[in-house]
Amino acid sequence: MILILAISIGIFFAYLSTANFDEFPSMLDGTAVRPAAYRILLPTLAEASRNLVPAQMVARFEAAPRGTVLVEAFHNLGGGTYPAQAIVVLVLILTSLIGFVFVEKKLLQELGYRPEEQAVLPLVIAVFTVPLSIYFSYFYDLPQVFLFALSLLFLYRRDWLAYMITLAVALLNKETSILAVVVFGVYYFSRLPRRNYLLLLGVQLGIFIAVRSFISSMVSDQPGQPIFWTIKDHIQQYTKYPSTFIFTLVFLGIILFLVFRNWQAKPVFLRSASAVFVLMLILFFAAGMPMEFRVFLDVLPVFGVLLFPHRKAAGSTEEQGEKQLSTLHVQ
Repeated sequence: MILILAISIGIFFAYLSTANFDEFPSMLDGTAVRPAAYRILLPTLAEASRNLVPAQMVARFEAAPRGTVLVEAFHNLGGGTYPAQAIVVLVLILTSLIGFVFVEKKLLQELGYRPEEQAVLPLVIAVFTVPLSIYFSYFYDLPQVFLFALSLLFLYRRDWLAYMITLAVALLNKETSILAVVVFGVYYFSRLPRRNYLLLLGVQLGIFIAVRSFISSMVSDQPGQPIFWTIKDHIQQYTKYPSTFIFTLVFLGIILFLVFRNWQAKPVFLRSASAVFVLMLILFFAAGMPMEFRVFLDVLPVFGVLLFPHRKAAGSTEEQGEKQLSTLHVQ
């Protein structure tokens, strides 16, 4: 426990050294540009809990000399104008990172990973947040990683109420949380009675529409547009700097090679969930900036695990479930 917390705090500071949170103040004063303006979860929580931040803590942050990673992150979050809210967001980012490690560990346990894999892989995957955030990083990224991992855990457990609540909260943080519905659609297509499948799918889509409509009505007067298409930016960047295109192809090629290596040995749930990585790959070229690999943070809980080899543990929960499903199909 102590080791996990210590390593997580180290990753947190390394992550802050690459981060640029300067758009957070605009989220609070209502001038944020869409689509960033849609990510209202952390600004809302920060506003709601700002009075809980001790005045002494605020004073210490305000008086601290500039130059350290934590203080610079505080000021990037608008600490000069919104000190209490900035502190709340820093706490939420750290909590999300630690929460992700524990949730991912639990997911690996239920998928039948060995104890040593459960202990090491979540921390290694958490380290990946740092290089993926170079050049581009936003205050809602790590909370999104945590919420998506939590969604997957509840989804795999078939804890539908907890999953639906988590999905709604995650959608308040970022609209790409809809990818959890894709995981449900693929994995449970042949694993649920058709009526139950369609009912649950309809509820999830209803939650997405309700949350999206609510947020859109709140920020409809703010500048920007629902999505920025960046295909031209990619073409221009790769034409002017071919080395960038080569690096991108090599980087993504290595990821795909490792993900599909020894594919059949990897858990069926994660193999089904890998569909979201393909979708994010398309989204990267369509709506992400060149070298903005942070877009893959949204699905890090999936592809981060698939990068590593895995040997099925006999008698694992997933293995037993798949045998039962095969028996049902035969009958």
